[in-house]
Amino acid sequence: MEDFDQAGLAAREAVGAELDVIYTGLGEGVERAAALQQLGRLALAAGLNERAEGLLRESTEREPGTAAAWFERGLACLFLGREEEALQFLSKAMAMEDGLPEAAFRRAQALQGLGLHKEALEWYQKVGVDSRHWGKARQNEALIALQHGDYELGWKAYEHRWDENPAMQRRVFESPLWLGKEDLQGKTLLVHAEQGLGDTLQFLRYTLLLSSLGARVCLEVQAPLKRLVQGGDFAHQTLVFGEPLPAHDFHCPLCSLALAFWRLGVRAIPTAPRYLRAVGGGEEALRRLRLASGILRVGVAWLGNPRNPRNRQRSIPLERFNTLLLTEGCHFYGLQLRPEIPHECVPAARGFTDLAPYIYDFADMAAVLEELDLVICVDTALAHLAGALGRPAWVLLAKEADWRWGLAGEESEWYPRARLFRQEKHGDWAGLLARVRDLLLQRRAQLPC
Repeated sequence: MEDFDQAGLAAREAVGAELDVIYTGLGEGVERAAALQQLGRLALAAGLNERAEGLLRESTEREPGTAAAWFERGLACLFLGREEEALQFLSKAMAMEDGLPEAAFRRAQALQGLGLHKEALEWYQKVGVDSRHWGKARQNEALIALQHGDYELGWKAYEHRWDENPAMQRRVFESPLWLGKEDLQGKTLLVHAEQGLGDTLQFLRYTLLLSSLGARVCLEVQAPLKRLVQGGDFAHQTLVFGEPLPAHDFHCPLCSLALAFWRLGVRAIPTAPRYLRAVGGGEEALRRLRLASGILRVGVAWLGNPRNPRNRQRSIPLERFNTLLLTEGCHFYGLQLRPEIPHECVPAARGFTDLAPYIYDFADMAAVLEELDLVICVDTALAHLAGALGRPAWVLLAKEADWRWGLAGEESEWYPRARLFRQEKHGDWAGLLARVRDLLLQRRAQLPC
């Protein structure tokens, strides 16, 4: 359902192989540290962050007086989600040399990753307009504001997500951008999804408000969502990326609807027990699900999209997650729709059935969720789907969770029936899973035998 970039993976593997060849041929002379630093830079550029950290670690151990090498080692740790180490190495580099490029921005990122938001904002303010990271710094300020519930600042600043952000591409339309100012009565508005599947599911609620403005809505979504979204009241016409667009008077990125309606006086998140409904499908998955009737039926997903820069923090290693699958009196159903996961990375527990091979889009998934007693998953699109359907969901969150889950507590402003479980300390999935398992046993004990 989410295509993995096989070409990019092959390219990284090729770079890794070349690095191995060069590394093997390095001599032991005085130039070795500089050569290792250069190889580390190449690995960083290729996204081989673990390899880069190893090369740069050896470089700094051999020649500890090079500020740039410490800084680049800090970058590698930052990209690996090891913010404490990153902050240590970035600080060391900045103490050795003033004016390192990107220093303020990267330090702010590390502080933000540690949940030190006040300090992070102070460093983001030091990122000037001449920096290539100026737009990203403003976006990250927006995410901090949103996480703290400051929607007035947050939605405005969130528009900076388009500025010099390689992960975002602003699309060009002949029609003007609508952000709540122009009258939509009798007009056609193109609303287009812009980020991940979870973002689309989360912000769909705002399209339901457009009917009160008299607009004819054309909604463009990702292909896996079309059949499900088409069955709702979100738009007059639902399209998939790449299909011809109809004539329209205005356009608006889906996530910008929050700012548009803020300007129109909608100051609270529109919430409802559910705003999506299953539309059928998933027959074979449902047949397999019903074979284990009579016990607590729990859908699970332990990984997020690997292209998300914080996926390492939010995903749970399978060897950790397997401890939950041993909970007695429950049958677990795999909803981990990641086609790049090899077969051996799917749990082999007795009380586990993998439904992923029989689910082809989110309409199929919605049909499955309607029959499950509970969904337990990390911060991924499945959490948003369960929330939008009004299904009970336990969302497992890293210590420093994404902005949309707020700072603390078990309740979600976005999904009334979701229950949030947060790490008590960074990386402690074991403690979190133990709490979840205890509550799952309590829930199972309440069911009739």
